[in-house]
Amino acid sequence: MALEDFSQNYFALFELPQTYKVNETVLVQQYRYRQALVHPDRFVNGTAQEKRLSVQQATLTNEAYETLKSPLKRAEYLLSLLGFDSDTHSSQLDPMFLMAQMTLRESLSEAAEQEDPYSVLDEVTDTVMQQKNILITDIQAAFEQTGPDHWAAIHAMTQKLHFFDKLLEEVRHIEATLENA
Repeated sequence: MALEDFSQNYFALFELPQTYKVNETVLVQQYRYRQALVHPDRFVNGTAQEKRLSVQQATLTNEAYETLKSPLKRAEYLLSLLGFDSDTHSSQLDPMFLMAQMTLRESLSEAAEQEDPYSVLDEVTDTVMQQKNILITDIQAAFEQTGPDHWAAIHAMTQKLHFFDKLLEEVRHIEATLENA
C-alpha cells in the first residue's frame, strides 16, 4: 500500500477544485473509488503496517467525505483552509434571526401536544429547509467573491446554518419519540 499524504486537503484527496460549490456526483464517485482502494477488508492478509495504514486512510476518506458533502462543514473547512480563525471572530447573530429561531423551537416543543404533531413538524421542517437553502446559496455567492473581507460574513452565515441543522436534528428526535410512543 502506498503511503498517503495525510496532510493533503480534502478537496485534493478527491481531486476536486477547492470551492464551496461541489459536484456531488463526482464527490460520491471519488469517495467510492478511494474507499475501494483503502478499505480494510482488502488488507486482511496484509502486514500489520498495511492494516493500520488502511484503517487510517479509510478514516481520512470518510472524514473528508462527510465534511465535503455537508454544506455547513464544507464552509467551515474552506474558511479554515483560507486561514480564517473562527475562534477569534465571534459574530453576533441578528436579533430577528434569534427571535425566529425561538419561535420555531416553541412550535417544536408544543408539537407533541397538537392533534396532528406531524403536520407541525413538517411545517417547521419546510420553513427551516427553505431558509437553509437560501443561506447555502448566499454562502456560495460569498465564497465566489474574493478576499478575506467576506470571510467574517461567511462565518456568521455558517453560525446560522448551525441553528438550522440543530432544529432539523430536534425535529428528527421528536419524530422518533412520537414513533416510539
